[in-house]
Amino acid sequence: MYVDVMTEDGPRTVHIREGETWLLPGNVPHSPQRPEADSIGLVIERVREPGTLEKFQWYCPDCHAVLHEVELQVTDIVADLPPVFAAFYDDRQARICGSCGAEHPGKG
Repeated sequence: MYVDVMTEDGPRTVHIREGETWLLPGNVPHSPQRPEADSIGLVIERVREPGTLEKFQWYCPDCHAVLHEVELQVTDIVADLPPVFAAFYDDRQARICGSCGAEHPGKG
């Protein structure tokens, strides 16, 4: 398993091997990934109070500027997130970087 994180210096990848644990500091943009089919990764998160908003950000692949950002209250991750991701992937204009002009490839 690995976790992509966005730091002040740009993106980096934290690899977590079998049997290891890793603590993500609060408020760090991150994206956990399970590259192996049928693998298991355990992510433990705090209980969110009602009304707590989650923030989703997409970054330019070249200059790492924020391309698109969505905040919403997530009550059901399976139902709530696919439309948010699909809206970004389907909106080519949202995937064009205003800073450098590069295009985010969308889902892939």
